[in-house]
Amino acid sequence: MASGTPTRGDAVRLPRKKWTNEKKARFLAVLGEALNISEAARAVQMDRTGAYALKDRDPAFAQSWRAALDKAYDEVELRLLRDSRDGSTRTETVHDAQNGAIKQTKTVHDYPHAVAIRLFLSHQQEVAEHRAAMAQSRNDEDVIARVRAHMDEVRARLQKRAEAARAAQADDA
Repeated sequence: MASGTPTRGDAVRLPRKKWTNEKKARFLAVLGEALNISEAARAVQMDRTGAYALKDRDPAFAQSWRAALDKAYDEVELRLLRDSRDGSTRTETVHDAQNGAIKQTKTVHDYPHAVAIRLFLSHQQEVAEHRAAMAQSRNDEDVIARVRAHMDEVRARLQKRAEAARAAQADDA
């Protein structure tokens, strides 16, 4: 046998697929839409373990990965908030079993209260802290405005004194 020909039992190494910039960009786009690593890897015909390995060795890719997930989570959260606030509407049609005619049509409004409560509780403290900070900021702005007004008064008095002193010097001369 020739030395370059694999024999039975020899491992055959398949060519390794490379992560191109286009594959990275497509992976991140799909990840941002689907929130699913396996689906994103399939979209670029790569293995998900390879995606995790790339994430571990490429800090810029890892940052973009986190940004894609962050954006996607924001969109999911907004959709859940919207659904919990506005609910969803669907039309249900009931058919007569004997002749198949429409027996009843109704519009059903549904509100996912469990999701709304979870979202409310998950952000309750953060919103409370934000509101407290905004109230403090308004108080700080009031204090700053009062200090500035007081400084303006002091400047006006000092200016009057300086003008009076100049006028007195002019009279003495």
